[in-house]
Amino acid sequence: MAALGFFAVLFIAFGPPITLFFFTIRKSAVCSVICILSMFFWMISLVVCAITWIMIPPAQEVFWWIVIYSSCWQEGFRYLLFRVYSRYEIWVARFTSSASVFTTKDDAMISVACGLGSAFGHTCLFCVQALSESASIATLYTDSCSGINVYFSTALHCLAFGVLNCAWTVITFKALWENKKLYLIGTLLTHIAASLFTTIGNCAITLPLLYIMAILISIVPFYMYRGSHLRRID
Repeated sequence: MAALGFFAVLFIAFGPPITLFFFTIRKSAVCSVICILSMFFWMISLVVCAITWIMIPPAQEVFWWIVIYSSCWQEGFRYLLFRVYSRYEIWVARFTSSASVFTTKDDAMISVACGLGSAFGHTCLFCVQALSESASIATLYTDSCSGINVYFSTALHCLAFGVLNCAWTVITFKALWENKKLYLIGTLLTHIAASLFTTIGNCAITLPLLYIMAILISIVPFYMYRGSHLRRID
């Protein structure tokens, strides 16, 4: 049962992002590097968030504010990642379609690589401990999720947020490329909403809400990337 629980948590949390990486991102060295850079940025966003949270004692007493505060920091670093990428976009173009033009496929691959990096960062941070403990012969249940143990619950949460982080990044990059501010606002608000869902205290409610949101948000990138285009850079 210990081995079964370990591999179940492993495949639920890490299976989809690793599969996506293997069949898409790994084929491009540039996208692989960008994916790692995105994971680094996501980790740094939480470090900066934690440091500033410690520096503001009144904020530590309001739980819902901590959730909103953390979501805003993550979206801020997602925007910063886009700016850093844009700064070196001409260099990236030399290894894609041409020296000055990006196709729809190029833009989609870059944004997916960045989103996958955020998904990996989130999953590694929140699920590695649960993964290691799931290999033991004991299990753990909580009052907020009595139907499944805490290891499966954590893996399911990580999978949902992995999908959301990937979709949010793709939407953010496309919105910034085309100056669609409404999508940026929607990304921030849905990120805050998804984070607040985790404070409900009942996984029978939280998990369905997260997966419904993940499915709906995942549709948006397909809508935004419909058709084809050429995007020139200077």
